[in-house]
Amino acid sequence: MRRLVLLLALFMWVGQARASAVLERVNSEYFSIASALVTAYPFTFAVWVKATDETSDHVLLGVGKSAAADDFHGLDLNGSSGDYCRARTRAGGASAVQAIDGNYTANTWHLCVGVYTNATSRKAQLDSGDPTENTTSQTAVGMNQTILGKSPHSALSSFCDCKLAHVAIWDVALTDVELDQLAGGVNPQDIQAGNLVEYWSLATDANGLNGNNWTPNTTSGAITYDTGDNPAVNPPASGGGSTGVLRRRN
Repeated sequence: MRRLVLLLALFMWVGQARASAVLERVNSEYFSIASALVTAYPFTFAVWVKATDETSDHVLLGVGKSAAADDFHGLDLNGSSGDYCRARTRAGGASAVQAIDGNYTANTWHLCVGVYTNATSRKAQLDSGDPTENTTSQTAVGMNQTILGKSPHSALSSFCDCKLAHVAIWDVALTDVELDQLAGGVNPQDIQAGNLVEYWSLATDANGLNGNNWTPNTTSGAITYDTGDNPAVNPPASGGGSTGVLRRRN
């Protein structure tokens, strides 16, 4: 009986882990946290995303100002001018600088990663392969919020019309080898676990592994979850999950 209970619990956990959040642009849907989870270099953003089109900009994850659009770090799919995975930084009144990589396909799961090493190095990588780098000096300041699914600052723009899963933030610059491991399906919890600031599976809710829970924002109804559509990401080798214990450096 005990074995049956354990197997049932494992089946239920795997079912929850392999799902996705559905954000709809028509309802201006996005998630927010009223603090910037990272502000200083280095750090890494990673998001598994399935976008509905290749002609719009789908902003994924970023940190910025709640009252202005002049300082931010952001990760997005730039459909309006090239179908790229794009890692961006903007400081003050300067133009945003960006690293771009790949060409994403609509209605297909992709991994989009931004690695922000320092003021003169930001990289973007779509799926596996060699990341591209931008070396223009930019240092954003004064950021006070973390956003998933729209522009990471005060503007209500570039909403993500997509499904999202396995979102993660690290306070370290992941290596090229680690980026390829993520693209190959390694769970974010098994990459640089001591530097994993936060991880959201987005399986059935918006709760973070380390207690940083997203606040859902929508103009109609509620944000939904698709339990039948997900990227091929493995369960964590540590046995953790949406209710697991985060092994984070103090």
